[in-house]
Amino acid sequence: MSKLVAITGKIGSGKTEVLNIFKSKGYQVLSADEIYKQLLLQEDFVQQISNAFLIEPIIVNGKKQLDKKLLSSIVFSNKDKLDMLNKITHPPIMEKMFSLVNPKNQIVFCEVPLLQGSGYENKFNIVIEVVRDNDVRINSVSARDNLSTKEIKDRLNFQP
Repeated sequence: MSKLVAITGKIGSGKTEVLNIFKSKGYQVLSADEIYKQLLLQEDFVQQISNAFLIEPIIVNGKKQLDKKLLSSIVFSNKDKLDMLNKITHPPIMEKMFSLVNPKNQIVFCEVPLLQGSGYENKFNIVIEVVRDNDVRINSVSARDNLSTKEIKDRLNFQP
């Protein structure tokens, strides 16, 4: 049975950098963010989220895609809406993550951005929280995601 190590922390804290260090050492690594991106390729998943928030999916090359900008404006201005999104998305993300664990590996590192209060804390043998100076985090996210300082601070204010 594999030991599961959660790598968690707020937006821009450096979780992916830590995960990549473990990956470079040959460990199996899994990312909740990457799994979410894969799930967003499934039209039924996109439709489920869109329906829950009463927004229309965007059609690109004949495929439904989530209107992430609109969804972000909704969930990062209302904690109840963010909780609703997490209740929809966390179960399939975590189910997929756990299904990808190779039991032959002694240790598997899992990047889980919003672990605290998710109900999945006890599924991991060890939890590592990555922390970073607030200004450095804001600059990092701004460069990575092309978001304004206000958008980033709105997201930070909603993270536990």
